[in-house]
Amino acid sequence: MVKLVALYQTPANTDAFDSHFADTHLPRVKKWPGLRKIEVARATGTQIGEPKLYLIEELYFDDEESMQKALASADGKAVAPDMMESARDSVTVFCIIVMMSFTYNIAIGMTAGFVVYPLFKVLTGRIQEVRAGMWALAVLSLLFFVFYPF
Repeated sequence: MVKLVALYQTPANTDAFDSHFADTHLPRVKKWPGLRKIEVARATGTQIGEPKLYLIEELYFDDEESMQKALASADGKAVAPDMMESARDSVTVFCIIVMMSFTYNIAIGMTAGFVVYPLFKVLTGRIQEVRAGMWALAVLSLLFFVFYPF
């Protein structure tokens, strides 16, 4: 058995998300060929503060091939944007890992992340999510890359 897990962050408009998920997303997913079981759970709280995670969707298949066929189907492609939305902040993590790998330096990878994070937020139209302290770190990190004697 193979399981595909999609983690959805808390959306700005939970009512619109719930409506889209129930009325559009789930009916399309239920049409996927080879899908054996769907489990959906809502994150209800954390010990400190509000949870960033809103919903967990688990999709079960007999094997990897069945899952790939489902994802390649017309309905699989139709819900791909929904699932990619849940992974949108992974770009920053990917950039950090790449920089660490190519430079053999954890500090340079982290510093690159301080630059990429606010840049990615701006490019995806979520500039309001970047706090003043993050902007300060981004500027200082950018200066580091400009003046660092490579």
